Amino acid sequence: MDSFVRDASESAVFLASYLPSESPADDYMGDQWVGTSHESDEPGIVRHSLVWIQSQCLARGLVIEEREGLDCDSQCWLHIRRESPPTQAE
Repeated sequence: MDSFVRDASESAVFLASYLPSESPADDYMGDQWVGTSHESDEPGIVRHSLVWIQSQCLARGLVIEEREGLDCDSQCWLHIRRESPPTQAE
């Protein structure tokens, strides 16, 4: 989200999918990479609560909307944009 705020144009949107946490204990609060990489052959999954994602967006001046009706292996889709989109000149 920091990169989106820093690098995207004022009218840009960020579409992302996430796996919702199923319980508070399932909500990942770490800051380390999880899953396969150049350092690990161990697969992994990270889940977040929508409340946590909303708080992260709010802290960056972003608005988030969950997109209903899209089924992608239990992932939910999010539409993220800046809080005040630019107005169109008339």
